[in-house]
Amino acid sequence: MKKSFITMCLLMSLCAMHAQSTSPKQKNNPPYKSASEADMLSMKLNVLKDVLLLSDEQFAKFKPIYEQYFEKVSAIKKHKCKCDKSGMSDAQIKECLEKSFDEVVNLAMLKKQYISEFAKVLSMKQVEKLYSMEARMKYKLRDEMDHRTGERVPSIPLQDKSKKK
Repeated sequence: MKKSFITMCLLMSLCAMHAQSTSPKQKNNPPYKSASEADMLSMKLNVLKDVLLLSDEQFAKFKPIYEQYFEKVSAIKKHKCKCDKSGMSDAQIKECLEKSFDEVVNLAMLKKQYISEFAKVLSMKQVEKLYSMEARMKYKLRDEMDHRTGERVPSIPLQDKSKKK
């Protein structure tokens, strides 16, 4: 667990360095919007390799499956409904809500589909840990970016509380 914490600190440091190197034109955008998907994928893969304790052989098999999964998740999220609800009619708000819920359903279906794909390389305990680490990384990254932009939203802890001594 200590190794995964160090790896997550490294991930946050890399995000911080990337965020600080943004050009003046990018200052209005949140820093995480400027990080390329390839950088995010690479960082996630490095963290997951350490957290899931993958051998080099396992990682070589896992990486293409996870890359395909990541690409499909990104494609679903790109169709996210970004709307300013203050200037919208009720019908437009309803449509936006429905699209948002469709995204959640599509992501859940994709995750369910990939259980069997990941299980070809990982144990079921590792698959479960993969999905839980993804959620933790998402919230940890969001917290970090919110902190930098001055917004604070409660987070989900990065470590399991049940494993504390």
